[in-house]
Amino acid sequence: MVTSLAQFRVQYPSAALVSDLVSTDNNRYVVRTAIVQKGETIATGLAASDDVQTAEDKARDRAIALLGLATANPPTTAPPPKATPTPPTPPTTHTD
Repeated sequence: MVTSLAQFRVQYPSAALVSDLVSTDNNRYVVRTAIVQKGETIATGLAASDDVQTAEDKARDRAIALLGLATANPPTTAPPPKATPTPPTPPTTHTD
């Protein structure tokens, strides 16, 4: 099986992956990975994890996925919150 990183290297041989540790808070690491080609950023990914290596891997996979390359572990995003339907309000009647 060809990994997304291998696909990336084949399709973008002159591009660079640049990862930066953005922040740490309560043992959570936030990493941003940029894909840079010919001096221009062509994609970025941001991820957080309790493990810095995992955060970096997720950020890299997200950036690569933005280029349309398949990932072994697709980035996950939280689904939007489900709307809770509100029951209809019964009509009020006024008596004078």
